[in-house]
Amino acid sequence: MRHLLIGIILLLIPTVAHAEPVWKQKPIQCGTTDEVYSAYIDMYDLEPIFIGVGNVMRYDGTTAPAPILFFLNFDTGLFLVLEHEMIPRQVCIISIGDNLDLDVDSDRVRSLLTGEQGS
Repeated sequence: MRHLLIGIILLLIPTVAHAEPVWKQKPIQCGTTDEVYSAYIDMYDLEPIFIGVGNVMRYDGTTAPAPILFFLNFDTGLFLVLEHEMIPRQVCIISIGDNLDLDVDSDRVRSLLTGEQGS
């Protein structure tokens, strides 16, 4: 009886879980540079804003450096984030959206990501 009582008490004590990010797959659009320029960059008058090099996981499970490109139309707020893969030679659309806001602070970003209100 004593062991049963201890077991019930232990079940009622909250435990801390240390979760880690997990790999997920989602559909993304990829195509040739000409296709992406025609369908998005030229059509929406997007200008390149910055380029960085990211370490991305490829379709075969290996990682490789890849240019990450950010385009923006300052008038409309439309933005496009691309990843350029060298092998196979293609451009993938990581994100496209509008209402870009460049005037944010770290507390607002944390609140958006966590749903928690700042103090």
